Amino acid sequence: MRVVKDMQQQLESELLAAPGDQHHQHPHKGSSGGGGEGEATWLVVVTSASPPFVRALAEGQLGGAKEDTLFGRGLHLPPRSSARIYHEGVPQRDINSVQRNITALWPQPVEWIDLKKVQPWVIRYVKEKADVNSSLQRDYRAGQYECICGLRWWRNGQAVGQETCKDVFTAYKIAAIYDASESIPGVNLLWLDLDMVVFAWPDSRFWSWSTLFDVATIGRGGAYPETGIIWLKASSARQRMLQLARRTLRNELLLGAAGGANDVQVFGLLFSEMVGLKVGWFATGCMKTHMRASWELASRKYSSILGRLYCPNELANVSPFNVFEYFTHNKGSGPRGKSDKWAARPIKA
Repeated sequence: MRVVKDMQQQLESELLAAPGDQHHQHPHKGSSGGGGEGEATWLVVVTSASPPFVRALAEGQLGGAKEDTLFGRGLHLPPRSSARIYHEGVPQRDINSVQRNITALWPQPVEWIDLKKVQPWVIRYVKEKADVNSSLQRDYRAGQYECICGLRWWRNGQAVGQETCKDVFTAYKIAAIYDASESIPGVNLLWLDLDMVVFAWPDSRFWSWSTLFDVATIGRGGAYPETGIIWLKASSARQRMLQLARRTLRNELLLGAAGGANDVQVFGLLFSEMVGLKVGWFATGCMKTHMRASWELASRKYSSILGRLYCPNELANVSPFNVFEYFTHNKGSGPRGKSDKWAARPIKA
């Protein structure tokens, strides 16, 4: 698509003219929080959590629902790894409370990073674009963009408030990944949505395939990708892609080409159109019919509303494994319904 190539060329020209771009300057530049003394961090797991969620977790209000999140199981990362949790202004007392509770589950170093401090532009962006009277929301209501998350807020089965597309809130995710890439450019990243559940930590099979690509996520033939998990290799192509993702949010031509402001639309556009970006697809299709393993049971409801799921090894850039062997996504339209607890208990043979 010509608009992506033109913007990519413009970005390259700007970076060549001004290599000391101000966006590369961060108060936490180079802080990855992992590895021992003298050891370089190889991987950082990145996620984000909203202030209401962290408050509920800190006060013990989630109950069994915690099992449906990254905080429900241990995140025992390999050596030279750490984790980052991005947020939008979570009070330090809530962070301290949660950190005390997850130390046993997350023994590796964890950084809590406030987007208000490191990427304040995204706070302004969401506030502006989520407003019912913003030009973006008017365009959504006019059908110019496809709203993936829905145009209405629901409470107790009743629609409340005015029609606003919630897709703009996924800008927090783009900003978090962008910040991690810019502040620790030499470190591999693994983005996991907060409602991901860990079944098994990736092994050599997972890493040997993933490291062949600059980025990898769940592929769906003929549709937007499913970005609950994203592998991002330390590379200049990754950085350029995320810089373009940030620009897409404010560029009408790129936003129109993407089809909307949801991160799956933005990443879907760039993964398919960006020159020089090596893209891999995690397979999720061709589930076994007997479905006896715990990860298969937990993923049994996964369906693709749009597009077709890739089977392992279906294409040269499709993974030789089903990614749900490692992680599954707790979402109503995804692998697990909110009432399913299969992943939280062992399955006997």
